[in-house]
Amino acid sequence: MMRGGSPTGLGIAAMLGVVLVLAAASLGELWLFNWLSSAQCPSETFFDGLTAPYGLVGLIVATFLLMCFSLFAAIQTMSSVRERLFISANPAARIVPWTKSGGFPLIIMMVIACAYGGYAIVTPFCLTPQGITYRDRPWGAMKVHSWNDLSSIETACEPYRNGWSLSYRLTVNDGTKLNILGNDLADDGTFYANFAKLDRALNGHSYRFDATRVNPQCADPNVDYVKSRP
Repeated sequence: MMRGGSPTGLGIAAMLGVVLVLAAASLGELWLFNWLSSAQCPSETFFDGLTAPYGLVGLIVATFLLMCFSLFAAIQTMSSVRERLFISANPAARIVPWTKSGGFPLIIMMVIACAYGGYAIVTPFCLTPQGITYRDRPWGAMKVHSWNDLSSIETACEPYRNGWSLSYRLTVNDGTKLNILGNDLADDGTFYANFAKLDRALNGHSYRFDATRVNPQCADPNVDYVKSRP
């Protein structure tokens, strides 16, 4: 009789099924969160993101922890069933409750990550031909600034790990700063693809442009976007 060895083929298939379902659910969750964030922007928006630093990282961490906990719970359940089936004569050998074997801290971390991710979703910024729309706190209304309210653009290209990190920070006249490039996992490629629209939107407006933090040695292929004034 099998006594607590490796899981059966059926058990392995069940775990693989759980992993595949969780992976699909995670992709769907990230798509939904991105849609919820973008849906708050005006229809003419050509680029949007999150004002919360690394907001999407919080969502991804929450999703990863959810997958870990679900897989952990599935393994614990299967182990418990196996113990009941093959070691029923020895109740002391049953699996330790998940609350005492790492499950509870995992839930705490998941809740924290979900809370931050939820905060990030409701604090988007949106760039339109008319100006900037954003919400800097969950309980506040969306704020609207025309491009006339833009006081400065500060750019940077600095060494980061084995490459370069680019930033593109907009400051409006009420002191709000929005780093619209590289501030989270938003699609920076969309920013570059729509840079011409930003260029047209800023045409004729007066603002300070500061590129002093662009390293002269910067070898990023998109460095030209942060070196020159729009």
